[in-house]
Amino acid sequence: MVSKIFTALSTIFIIRTLTSCFCPCHLYDTYGIYYKEVEITTSPTSDSTNGISRYDFTINLKFSGDTIQISSLSPQYMHGFSNALACDCDGDTYLIDDPVDNIEILVIDEKSSESMKLNTLSTILPPRQNELSLEEFFYDGWGWVGTDIVFHLDPSEAELLPATAVFQIEVQLESGLILTDQTQPVNFID
Repeated sequence: MVSKIFTALSTIFIIRTLTSCFCPCHLYDTYGIYYKEVEITTSPTSDSTNGISRYDFTINLKFSGDTIQISSLSPQYMHGFSNALACDCDGDTYLIDDPVDNIEILVIDEKSSESMKLNTLSTILPPRQNELSLEEFFYDGWGWVGTDIVFHLDPSEAELLPATAVFQIEVQLESGLILTDQTQPVNFID
């Protein structure tokens, strides 16, 4: 009986020790994201050669900036029980140094220079819930450096677009820095 208990405890000890020694975790890195500029473009969603329909196009946003490694932590391998069940490897951490505080997309009528703020967009990439404000989309604080964010315009707002429009984005960061960009004039066929 004592030998069975000793064998069971020895087996558990060996398994935990081996697990702690051969855990496939890598370095845990922490990166800082620093936004430098934003780009806005439009593109048709269909292969129409007649032009762009106000109901069938996307607004594409792309943030550019730097992703700089701030720190690195290597897991320590110790014999015994301290790391035996610690093989859940954490991923890298990304911290936004100066997060988005406010974001607006304006549509400017090329002829009259009147502007209208776009309020509700539906995201295509990355997939999210439908119909949300830009503020709601960026509220989670995710770093979008180097990632294309593709939106469809809400049909109720698409009806209000002028025949020739310029799309302008203004992103205000928490530090007060403002990033802006605008598209070339877009001529809608309907």
